Amino acid sequence: MSHALPDLLQSRREAVVAAAARYGVTKIRLVSDIVREAERAEPEIDLLVRPGWNRGPTSLVRLEERLNELLGTPVNVISEDSLESEARARLMVEAVPL
Repeated sequence: MSHALPDLLQSRREAVVAAAARYGVTKIRLVSDIVREAERAEPEIDLLVRPGWNRGPTSLVRLEERLNELLGTPVNVISEDSLESEARARLMVEAVPL
């Protein structure tokens, strides 16, 4: 598997974290197949985030759009709050903090 996406995240980590902070995200973790080093037909990045208490879904949509532009690859932003407890627990085990 190519390590282009992890390298991409590493090289732009500061910009990703800054964008997340701008949209009220306090924690951001990588949870995609990249963590498990599995192949995908089309590369994409799945990020599990914890939005601030005063942020709504619009902030997460805007963050996702900004990260798509910043990284030049599809990014899915998933709020911890949107997951059922079983799914959240499973993802937290494999999540890698940025």
